Amino acid sequence: FVQWVEEKKGIRLRYDDDGVRWLDNFLLQYRPLGEINENLLVDVGSYYGECMFHKFGGQWEEHPDQGWMFKLCSIMAMYPFGMVRRHVENKYGDSLFGIYSGYQDMLEKKILDFLSDGPSQIQVTHTPSKVRPVWVGDGQGSGHYSWEYETKVTTHGTATLLEFGVFRWLEGRWRLTNAGGKLYRREQFAQWYSCELGILKADRVYKDSKSWLKTSALRSGRARWFFLASDSRGQIIKGDAIVEELDQLS
Repeated sequence: FVQWVEEKKGIRLRYDDDGVRWLDNFLLQYRPLGEINENLLVDVGSYYGECMFHKFGGQWEEHPDQGWMFKLCSIMAMYPFGMVRRHVENKYGDSLFGIYSGYQDMLEKKILDFLSDGPSQIQVTHTPSKVRPVWVGDGQGSGHYSWEYETKVTTHGTATLLEFGVFRWLEGRWRLTNAGGKLYRREQFAQWYSCELGILKADRVYKDSKSWLKTSALRSGRARWFFLASDSRGQIIKGDAIVEELDQLS
């Protein structure tokens, strides 16, 4: 689809916000018809899903009943092909870009609701749980404040890590603040927590001794690390813990 657009329209699409805006306008020509060619639907839906991937991360999976879906995380999926079809049929009050723009808030709410629903099966601890910053100078009169602590993760049964990340309390709500805006995945957990293939063995402690925050300003805050995994039955399990970032130097 990207190549076709460049050849026919002279436009080089990227998998970004501007690309989704262009897609909205492109699809308006099909609304009077109320339908879209199936081959074009596949191309457009694939492009829309790939824009989601570049913004949020995730993966494609085939649902046995509903066909191909794009999973932003283990507990949240979207169906790009059906969304494009309904958009052309004018069954959405919003544009595809409007829906795409709202997924960050929806993803955050989905994860937070899941974390709050029932007991946690993954034990997460921070040491210390209240951490003071240190000033790290560059030798030239400037530098940054650094809050450093250790994060430990354990489960009572074997599980496969799926996603993890960190929320911060900002402007009266928890906001996802992962670097790059994407959830961290199993490969990163395996590397950071010295956990082979991201598979957590029962009652074994996995730790990252270099959890940190760096800023140029001295301030207090709260960080809420969370972890999602699949247990031996294929059920999604969870765990999270808050660390307090103090504004008094060590």
